[in-house]
Amino acid sequence: MGTKGSLLLNELKQKFMARWECCNLSETTEFLGMHISCDHKNQKIFIDQCEYLEKVLACFNVVTNPTHTPLLSEFSFKPNKKQYDPKICQKCQQLVSSLMYLMIGSRPDIGFAVVKLAQQMANPSNNHYQVGLHLCRYLLATCRYWLVYNGSSNELLVAYSDFNWGQDHEHCKATIGYFTMLAQGITFWLSHKQKSVALSSTEAEYMALSDCSCQLVWTSNLLSEIGFDVPVPHIYSDNLGSLFWSTNPVQEKRSKHIDICYHYVRDAIEDDKVKPYHIDGARNPADILTKNLGQVLFHQFRPLLGLETLLLIYIVTQCLLL
Repeated sequence: MGTKGSLLLNELKQKFMARWECCNLSETTEFLGMHISCDHKNQKIFIDQCEYLEKVLACFNVVTNPTHTPLLSEFSFKPNKKQYDPKICQKCQQLVSSLMYLMIGSRPDIGFAVVKLAQQMANPSNNHYQVGLHLCRYLLATCRYWLVYNGSSNELLVAYSDFNWGQDHEHCKATIGYFTMLAQGITFWLSHKQKSVALSSTEAEYMALSDCSCQLVWTSNLLSEIGFDVPVPHIYSDNLGSLFWSTNPVQEKRSKHIDICYHYVRDAIEDDKVKPYHIDGARNPADILTKNLGQVLFHQFRPLLGLETLLLIYIVTQCLLL
C-alpha cells in the first residue's frame, strides 16, 4: 500500500475508534484462517492458507503421491446412478466443504474442480470421493502457494471472462468463469453453471461478459469511494460475437430474447465504466475456471492468477536483501 493509502487507512481507523469502542491492532496478520503478510519495501502483500491446508490434508490422510493438476487429464464428471449411500455422502461432503473454503479464500486454481465436484453432492459415489482425494494430492504438491499482490506494478484493474459448454451442452447450460485482477493478483473469481438457458455460444459468452462487467464496475466503484484514482478497467473475452453485441445497441433477432439484465454490459461500456477487448482463446486465462485443462495449459495459466510458490517468494526476497 502506498503512502496515500496508508494515510487514508489511518484516518478511517481514527474515525472508527472515535465513534465505536474499539482499538487499533496495527497491521492485519490473519483473517478468517487466511494468513496475511506484507513486504513494505517492495509494496507486496501475500495471502495464504497453508496452515489450514495442512490440517485438511492430515484429516483425509493425504501425505503421498502428489499430482500436477487438480483433475486427471480429460476427466469428466458423471452423475451417480446407483442407490444413495449416506456414509459415502457424508465423507464426500466433508471433503468438498473443506476444499470449498480453501478455494474461496486463496486458491482460485482449484475453482473449476471444486465447483464441478460440489455439483455431484446430492448423490456422490466413491468415484467422486477418489476425485476429491486426487485434488488433495494436487494441493499436497502446491501447499506452499500464495496469492501475491504487487503494489508497485501500477497495473490496471482488469477482468477475464470465458465459458465452456462442456458436458452440459445437451441442456444448453454452459459453465462460465471470470475473474478480476488488481496489482498483478486475483481479487475475485467465479466458476459456475449458467442459470439461464443460452441458445448459442455467443449468447452464453455475452451473459458471462455481462456478469463479469457487474463485478468489475463494483470493484472500480469501491476503490473510487475509498480515495483511489482508478482508470477505466479493461474486460477481456475471446468471443468476437459477444464483444460485438456488447458494443452494438441495435437489437437483433438473435439477441432480442435475452433477459434485459444481461444488457447491463452495454450500458457499462457506453458510460465508459469498462472497456472491452478481444483476447485469443488459447491465451485466455479464464479457461482455468471453465475447463479441465491439461498439464501444459494449466501450468501456463496458473501464474497469471497471481499464485506464486513460497520457495520462489523466499528466494526473490533474499536476493533483494543482498
